[in-house]
This record gives sequence, C-alpha cells and structure tokens, in this order.
Amino acid sequence: FFSNLQSLLDSQDLEEKRSTRRVLKLLRALKQEQSSRDPVFSLQAFCEGNNRSQAANTFFCFLVLTKQQAIQLHQSAPYQDISVTP
Repeated sequence: FFSNLQSLLDSQDLEEKRSTRRVLKLLRALKQEQSSRDPVFSLQAFCEGNNRSQAANTFFCFLVLTKQQAIQLHQSAPYQDISVTP
C-alpha cells in the first residue's frame, strides 16, 4: 500500500513540476511578445498550429496565470476567442 501511495505522490509531484515549467515558459513567451507589439493577445492566435493537447495545456497555463493574477482573461461571449492581457 505505502509503495503504491509513494509512487502516486511521486507522479503527482512530477506532473506539478511539469505544469510549473509550462506556466513559466508561457509567461516568458508572453513577456517577449508584449515588448514587441500590442499588449493584448488572442488565445486562438497563441495556440495556432498546436494540436488539441498543446492547446489544452496552454489554456490550463492561462488559467493558472490568471489565478496568480499575472494576466487577465476576457471572453465577450461563449465560444468566442479569449483575450489575454498581461
């Protein structure tokens, strides 16, 4: 039982570290983009060329950054593009 519990905790810890790396990578990319053009980003444009899994990960990272108050998200209507403001 304890070995299974430990392996579960280890896998959760590993996934949390991956998520943290993804969030930091996205935040760096947003800061680079912000310095080069308009400070408002489109989630759809940001995910262009990504597969479904990559787009979902990017969306999750945006939610994490919003929770940490690093960015703001706005969607004018359901199923519309999401605007991201650092």
